[in-house]
Amino acid sequence: MGELTNNNNRPAAKADLNAGLEPAKPKLRSGMQAVKSKMQSETQSIKSELKSEIYDIKTETKVYFNKLDNKLDSLKFELREDIKRVALEVEKIHSRVNRIEDRMATKDDVNRILNAIDKFAADAEFYRKKDMLRVNLLTEHEDELKTHENRISLLESKQ
Repeated sequence: MGELTNNNNRPAAKADLNAGLEPAKPKLRSGMQAVKSKMQSETQSIKSELKSEIYDIKTETKVYFNKLDNKLDSLKFELREDIKRVALEVEKIHSRVNRIEDRMATKDDVNRILNAIDKFAADAEFYRKKDMLRVNLLTEHEDELKTHENRISLLESKQ
């Protein structure tokens, strides 16, 4: 099969081709109409399926987001409650720290106390030494008294 030719074995012209297709045109038109109808039907069916699937996906998505929203609300509530508890604990600790700071001695307070202890210790040492001197003096006086008593006794006994 080579080129399209007419009955005279010459190349077919456009008019010859159209004339040859004329008997097939009604059949082609009805076939095309059937294909068009079938395609429209299938397209409509696909559209319906897609609409149904899109609706299902929208519904599932809404349900999912509602659950997620409820869970987030629950978590927000729990978080707020936790924040309240932590805030109360922080306030209690802050109050305790303030009381401790009010009662706590500063370095100056400790230095004043240590200086007072040092002064007291120095005074105690001074009075201890002074007391030792008194003890020595008393001992010396007692010895002298005994000596005087002995002399007085001897003198009285001679008389």
